[in-house]
Amino acid sequence: MYKVILGIVVLLILVSNEAFSQRSGNMERFKNMKIGTVKGSVTDAQTDKPVSYANVIIYKKSDSSLVSGGITDDDGKFNITELPPGKFYLVVKFIGYKKYILDELTITPRKRNQDLGVIKLNHDEVMTEAVEVTATKDYIEYKIDRKIVNVSEDLMAQGGSAAEALENAPSVNVDIEGNVTLRGSSNFTVFINGKPSVLEGSDALQQIPAATIERIELITNPSAKYDPDGMSGIINVVLKENVKQGLNGVVNISVGTRDKYKADFLLKYNYGDFSVFGGLDWSDRKFHGQGEILGNYYEIEDASELYKPRDVESTTNGRFSRSGYNIKGGIGWQLSDYDNITLEGRWGSMGYSREHTDKNITDYFDADTTEYTLNITDDGRERDFYSLNLDYLHSFDDEGHMLQGLIYYSRRDALADDLQNQFYTTDDWSVYLLDKESIRSDENDIDNDWRIKLDYTLPLGEEERFEAGYQTRIDQEDSDFLFYRFDFDNEDWVLDDNFSNQMNYRRDIHSLYAQYTGSIIGLDFMAGLRGEYTYRKSEVAKSDTVYSIDRLDLFPTLHLSRKVFDKDQIYTSYSRRINRPRGRDLDPYPSYRNEYTIRLGNPGLEPEYVNSFELGYQKMFGKSYITLEGYYRMTDNLITRVRTIDSGLTVHTTQNLNSDKSLGTELSANLFLTDYLMVMGAFNYFHYELDGKVYEENVSTSTDSWNARLNANLFLSKNTRFQVSSFYRGDIITAQGTRNGFFTLSMALRQDLFDRQATVTLQARDILGSMKREMTSSGEYFYNYDKFTRESPMIQLTFSYKINNYRQEKRGSGGSEGMDDINEGF
Repeated sequence: MYKVILGIVVLLILVSNEAFSQRSGNMERFKNMKIGTVKGSVTDAQTDKPVSYANVIIYKKSDSSLVSGGITDDDGKFNITELPPGKFYLVVKFIGYKKYILDELTITPRKRNQDLGVIKLNHDEVMTEAVEVTATKDYIEYKIDRKIVNVSEDLMAQGGSAAEALENAPSVNVDIEGNVTLRGSSNFTVFINGKPSVLEGSDALQQIPAATIERIELITNPSAKYDPDGMSGIINVVLKENVKQGLNGVVNISVGTRDKYKADFLLKYNYGDFSVFGGLDWSDRKFHGQGEILGNYYEIEDASELYKPRDVESTTNGRFSRSGYNIKGGIGWQLSDYDNITLEGRWGSMGYSREHTDKNITDYFDADTTEYTLNITDDGRERDFYSLNLDYLHSFDDEGHMLQGLIYYSRRDALADDLQNQFYTTDDWSVYLLDKESIRSDENDIDNDWRIKLDYTLPLGEEERFEAGYQTRIDQEDSDFLFYRFDFDNEDWVLDDNFSNQMNYRRDIHSLYAQYTGSIIGLDFMAGLRGEYTYRKSEVAKSDTVYSIDRLDLFPTLHLSRKVFDKDQIYTSYSRRINRPRGRDLDPYPSYRNEYTIRLGNPGLEPEYVNSFELGYQKMFGKSYITLEGYYRMTDNLITRVRTIDSGLTVHTTQNLNSDKSLGTELSANLFLTDYLMVMGAFNYFHYELDGKVYEENVSTSTDSWNARLNANLFLSKNTRFQVSSFYRGDIITAQGTRNGFFTLSMALRQDLFDRQATVTLQARDILGSMKREMTSSGEYFYNYDKFTRESPMIQLTFSYKINNYRQEKRGSGGSEGMDDINEGF
């Protein structure tokens, strides 16, 4: 492996040297390129505080024609790139301040990077009584390969997790238990700051406090640079960052009805070329709910004596809890003007527990009898985890020319225990017999994950870029499952070897990719190809058979984008992706759920592959926009959870069905109707087809479904904001049934305090109590109906305090003077 890495490094260096030789031999072409960069910062002359959203405009000296421009960020900084050689003058404007003019600004091949330092703006005496206007970012921004969700603009996200922050995002659904789906699939990959998360999927998103998030990137068709895992794409969570000297940070505390508590803080200290950061997230939240289950199990020919045709009616009442903590810290060191190194670590624990009581009424057809039983269940899952990653960045002389390296390691120790006690009762639920059944299961999973990654980026011109890289992933998982029955005669737990097992699983993936970005006659494109070699091996203690996969896969990607009608954009993309089964999905030995139900893995399970196409158009209306997207997704070797009746037992397992297809369209809009009212809406309609068989039974079917969301933000004053959020999801078919739709309505009020250094947010979720999980499933010998509802409404109060540069003093869109000039030049 080290020889492979060394060979790639040598090859990349040779490529870069060749590129530099070609450019140094063609100076005339170099002089005609847009090579200049102008940067600096804008502050208030009296307070030295940064001036955010000021307009910085560059004009040609000879005829005063507009050349380029930009807007300062939250820290008052600006960086204007792609300037041609020549003589210019620069103007800085912002409402309430006097105009600043820099008469002389020259760009030459030798002086192409200009740092103007700090520009101080003086107050305009005429404007000192002007009303301050608070600016907001768009809640959703669209890029060539991703949607960006600006979490700070969503009041419903305050005090919640990343999962709750996505409740109002297009293409995303979040159910009552916090489980996230992206474009209808729960199979997506989670990154944190572009690095793999130690936890997976919804578990990872539920552990990240929304208050620490800068933005969330939804990458439904990732480029070849990214791992192809995750059928519906990648969710990249970008945490808040800062570059100011000294101490900076943010503290958040949240309290909710019926025992819901969260707290977190993030601190960073910058001194010269060094930075140190640390933080802690803690949560303990309890959710109450109730449900009902109806089951019909029909007569089976040649069934075992244990099987009895029956009708079962169950009601459940209980609570589930999510708790955990996450300690994070790291150091950064700017070794030189060209080299930067960062060491970061995380350590924590995530817990999930459920306590519920089930009342079961069972009617046996053959005996014409009715049985009443009481089930008391207490189960929990706890995952202790930690991760370490070392990042290295080397920048060459040219802007954008860089070499990046990553070494990453994570470990998860997952402990699960499940205790079930079942008693016979009378029809008024009075216990009269204690020895119906008591069972217990203990599970221990240890998962070690290594990654070594190298990425190289080479600018080839004004709008062209070549990228290439290599990655090795090693995943080792060891699992022990122990199952016990209680011996009432001897009053002791007895190991049941029929349902106990041990499994070892390893998967190695070696990847190479190349990607080219450029522009042809106004058409921006990004084309890439990724190749992955995978070796997978799984072994179980009860068998000498070794289940393995040894294969090579190719994953092409293509993204196209073009500006039309000055500010509008049309874009399209294609990617091929893969979903690899997890170790437990491959375990061929049964695990016990109850006297009638077992779970089986499938060692012959193969990866599923998806081909994903997207086409979109974005129309701008000043600050407002409307986006129309179409998507088509085809999946082969579809992995689906199914159930059947075998020898009287209900068996849950997974299979590769033939294929499925999704064809849909999504219309979304972000409309500033007035200066005080902003409305965001999204409507998604899709046609779904499933083609396959379950145990020789044809389950091919199709359906049309839709979902919609509507959010309204009312700016009551510069410090007060009110939000109403609603969402509806239609019915969705599954391989053996239907998942019914639901509607939910929520509200939130935010008040900024102490010159916006602190914020208080009050929110109420699911005000109407209409959010639910409801589904049906059926097969040749059974029919099931399952419904669960959670407590509502849930009221939550969040307090947030910002330290130093986390203060967001956004003076805002009132400073739009001069922006028309800039837009005309782009």
